[in-house]
Amino acid sequence: MKSSVMIERFDRALLVGGTGMLEAVSIQIARRSDQLTLACRNPGPLAKRLDAVPLSLDWGKRNVALQQLESLSSQNLIVAWLHKAGEWMQAELHRKLAPNGRLVRIYGSASALKVIEHHAHLNAPNVMNAPNIAPVAQIVLLGWKNLHQGRRWLTDAEICAAVMEAVLDPEKKLTIAGTLEKGL
Repeated sequence: MKSSVMIERFDRALLVGGTGMLEAVSIQIARRSDQLTLACRNPGPLAKRLDAVPLSLDWGKRNVALQQLESLSSQNLIVAWLHKAGEWMQAELHRKLAPNGRLVRIYGSASALKVIEHHAHLNAPNVMNAPNIAPVAQIVLLGWKNLHQGRRWLTDAEICAAVMEAVLDPEKKLTIAGTLEKGL
């Protein structure tokens, strides 16, 4: 029996920070992309393995990073985990989106908590209006797992599963991995 679900393909996809915790996301998107660009400080080894385009990108070197981003053509999918020092790149990434392209932004637990503090209800319209979150982005908020004796950070596999959930469902504006509430 054939599945009626169509796997989305991307002409061009860009992953910013896709060689560490997001390596499994890079692998899955490479299978769904005609051209994948991996942008991080050391993209070479994984880019070679995936037949992806390496883009050595250090957001701490703003002028160099801007030139490298300008060299990219428009992208159908951009997945980005930007740390505080790289937040300035969000506007540049938006300029690189093709018409009808999608941006999936990943926020770590510290950033996620700031988003929640500004918005009492975790619904997509409120989260999307946060001052540091672009309105056309799909958001992945990373939390933690509560345990009987405290909590633990999410594993790479749990993080990647949440990111791929967003990538594979363009209608899903907010994905929360783990929990953002303290356990009892």
